[in-house]
Parts: sequence; C-alpha cells; structure tokens
Amino acid sequence: LSSSSNISIHIYEDKIPISDETKNVCNEFKINPTVAALNGGEDYELVFSLPKKWAENLSKLDKDINEIGFFIVF
Repeated sequence: LSSSSNISIHIYEDKIPISDETKNVCNEFKINPTVAALNGGEDYELVFSLPKKWAENLSKLDKDINEIGFFIVF
C-alpha cells in the first residue's frame, strides 16, 4: 500500500489500542499482544488518515480516537 502510494507509513506499536482483556489472555498463552491485535480477526477498528493540523481538533470530539502513526509523502 505504501509503495504504490509513494508514502512512508510509520506506526507506533505502543499506541495501537489493545484491551486489557486481550493483553491478559495473550500473557496467559505467551502470545505477543501486538501480534494478536494485528493478526486476529474478531475485533475491528476503523483506520483513517487526515492532515496533522486537523488531528488536534478531532481528538477533542471523541476520546476513543487514537493517533497511532503518520504518513510521509516521498
């Protein structure tokens, strides 16, 4: 996706939302919670992008919106 769009995608692993319940189950079964979040198929999150200047205003609207990374156009 990034190479065909001529962008670089940077995602902060520690900002990916993972529930405490998921973390607990992953710890019990010795599974990396990030791997489970990125490869599981039961939970869904909407991912979208917007200009950085809009991010601050958007975060004021809903506390359940998380910035997890950014794009760089090259």
